[in-house]
Amino acid sequence: MPIVPPLRNAPIIATKRLKRSENRRKTPTPMFAPPASPHARLSDQKANPVNPIPDFSRGQAFPGTSGLLPAIAQDVANGRVLMIAWMDERAWRETVETGQAVYFSRSRGKLWRKGETSGHRQRVEEIRVDCDADAILLKVQQTGVACHEGYESCFFRRVESDFSVNIADTRRLDPDSVYGKST
Repeated sequence: MPIVPPLRNAPIIATKRLKRSENRRKTPTPMFAPPASPHARLSDQKANPVNPIPDFSRGQAFPGTSGLLPAIAQDVANGRVLMIAWMDERAWRETVETGQAVYFSRSRGKLWRKGETSGHRQRVEEIRVDCDADAILLKVQQTGVACHEGYESCFFRRVESDFSVNIADTRRLDPDSVYGKST
């Protein structure tokens, strides 16, 4: 299995510059911490340097988790939305640490490492969190298709003005060939 490189464009915490008179062997003091809420003031940031971003306590309640937040996977190359899934804190941490998309499967009640069955993995290039800290956007390099039904994106259905639904995309592969059963 190849070693996953660290995320490009990962957030960097600015550090305080030491004056010549200060001991340069001291650990630099972090100067920036994201606000605890979208309405927090800069003075609040200094008083509370550790803030939950994303804030899983604002997520959907689910047994055995501290909350689930929606996670959107977007193709980094063309901006197309590939899928939406859920993340808990464990999935979030593993995603950030490994650079591979990891979600929480509500139906299985456990972590879902994207591509563990199909081989259709998502390498995370960038992560963003929305203004309320309760939704996650993963910009990914998709290997294979994102959808378990064999489409490039899970959003392959188009709803017309008369409420009819049409398949708007071409199926890229037969899901039976990947999963061995009908979807």
